[in-house]
Amino acid sequence: ILKLQFLYLIVFLHSSTMFKNAFGMLLLAAATQAGSDPCMAINDCTDCIDMTGCGWCSEPVLYASGKVGSRCAGPKFGNPFSCPSIYSTDTCVQGYMCNHETQKCEKAAPGEGKSLEDCSKTCGPGPAAVYKCDEKQKKCFIAPPGTAGAAAKSVCDETCGKVTPPPASHSPAASHAPASSHAPPASHAPAPKPKPTPGPAPPVVNTVWRGIFVQKGYTAGEVDVVVTDSTATVTFGGKVWAQGNATHTSAQDMAITLESGSVGAAGDVVPMYFQLVGQAPEVGFAEVSVGALNGDVPSGAAAVMSGTSGLGVMELMKCMPGDKACSFYAGATSRGAAVQAATSPVDPCHQAATCSDCLALNPQCGWCAKNVIYTSGQVGGQCAGTNSGITKFVCEEMFSTDTCLQGYTCNTETGSCEKAAPGNGMPLAQCQAQCKKASHAPSSHAPSSHSPSSAGPSSKHPSSHAPAPKPAKMYHCNFTSLQCEEGGSQTHEQCTGLCVKPTPNTPTELQGLWRGLEINAAYAAGEFDLKFTNTSATLTLDGEAVWTADVYHFENVYLRLKLTSGRHQGLWVDALYQMAAIGSVEVDAVTFVMGGYGGGMPEDFAAGMHAPNTEHVLYRCKPGNQACLFA
Repeated sequence: ILKLQFLYLIVFLHSSTMFKNAFGMLLLAAATQAGSDPCMAINDCTDCIDMTGCGWCSEPVLYASGKVGSRCAGPKFGNPFSCPSIYSTDTCVQGYMCNHETQKCEKAAPGEGKSLEDCSKTCGPGPAAVYKCDEKQKKCFIAPPGTAGAAAKSVCDETCGKVTPPPASHSPAASHAPASSHAPPASHAPAPKPKPTPGPAPPVVNTVWRGIFVQKGYTAGEVDVVVTDSTATVTFGGKVWAQGNATHTSAQDMAITLESGSVGAAGDVVPMYFQLVGQAPEVGFAEVSVGALNGDVPSGAAAVMSGTSGLGVMELMKCMPGDKACSFYAGATSRGAAVQAATSPVDPCHQAATCSDCLALNPQCGWCAKNVIYTSGQVGGQCAGTNSGITKFVCEEMFSTDTCLQGYTCNTETGSCEKAAPGNGMPLAQCQAQCKKASHAPSSHAPSSHSPSSAGPSSKHPSSHAPAPKPAKMYHCNFTSLQCEEGGSQTHEQCTGLCVKPTPNTPTELQGLWRGLEINAAYAAGEFDLKFTNTSATLTLDGEAVWTADVYHFENVYLRLKLTSGRHQGLWVDALYQMAAIGSVEVDAVTFVMGGYGGGMPEDFAAGMHAPNTEHVLYRCKPGNQACLFA
């Protein structure tokens, strides 16, 4: 063992990554033959995830033998393990720790802490918070009580990173460098561009709009539009469709005099008519009618929808101002499916749909209590691998290559913790710390004589007055356990009416073919089509099938999709939707949010913008509109 540890010391002191990995592989082989975990001697998170086959746990791991290990643990080669918190083969994840004084969760150092959700559930009064300096970031992070070298935040801040301050950090050039970051793009060159018919800029100016063409005979694909006060660029399928000088004759008219683009020759004019038509939770809508090349500005979409009297009608969307989770970029590729396939995670373990199948599939496979997130940003299932050639990932909950850990969920009716499906739920101690019995709203029989004024700050004897009624507890449905849990926007009665087994059908208002885009952070570019029948759904990206599913409907706007084809066949996805307020006479719109593969209803549309959830905004031809035909 001493020789093995000495070899590790040689590897990690060497500056060459190639040298490190080469020797690391020899050590992995030697340790595997010895029946031990080759990663356990590594005590630094960065070194751990740099070593092939190793991953970092934010708490010490537990081996099948009952031995408590270090924080670095590898694949199931004779020494399976369980990680009770965040496990990552990709990056040193910054978790959260509770500041018991403020009773709020704070960012921990890289490789430390719990997920924000777990921390928030148990954070309460306790010992004074201590902080330790992260020498790599030169920043203080909250640390567990008793951590060597930790101190009060004021003490840590005073000394952290200030022993040998880097000279460059005080360079006037460095501190005043932002001037270059604010330089205008090349399209804003000082040379003025002529405006033959000056007028107000259209309402789409200085933002990125994304959308699709919807006129009869349309060509499928994503279209992006960016307009400044003097130029306009339209890309379709990732290629320039129209680019040139833009002039405005009114707040809704615009003409592009082409400099380049596939729609026409240099000097040709593309006339457009813009109309703002409403908004959804995350985006605002515009309808853009494009007239015939070198023709007049059309009067609206109806004049162009036939597909014979103009270049087309675009249904566009932009991120709402102030929505930091929504960020669009222009020039998206039409090969969205190919791009997604190129970045799809390589993980032979993902095919396992249950914990027992996962652990039996291969020694390198482990089960996460939540869907894992791969280094590409894509969300996987709960079974993920830890070995050479497998895409790195982060598991934000319990992870095990040893056994299907027994987790627990809270039954709010009894206030007790109950066993969850093997490999799911939370540790018993965590469940017991947060699980409470649901209480009914307090009685409304308080004496009416206690008006706000008599109970105000000037009252001499506040104890003589009955306490103000506590607000009624609100609930949300746990769609996995079908139990109502505290915290949410529903009364208990509303929640229990919703939290029932779903029925196999699609809401009538959703049936039909919807076309649109993915809008969540790190979205996949390209056109998504989602077709609903009365019992099934099919999702495609740029014409390539993503999955098919059977549709089950909870009450209201909540769905469950049982995947019947695709990479995650056999898993299920929870989803919610909202019909959008759009003023177009041509199309309806919907916001559709899906949770991660394997379950978990998104909390709301804001949550839909973040992994593991995905959010789409889609259009459907209005019923009876003969000029709009999606196929």
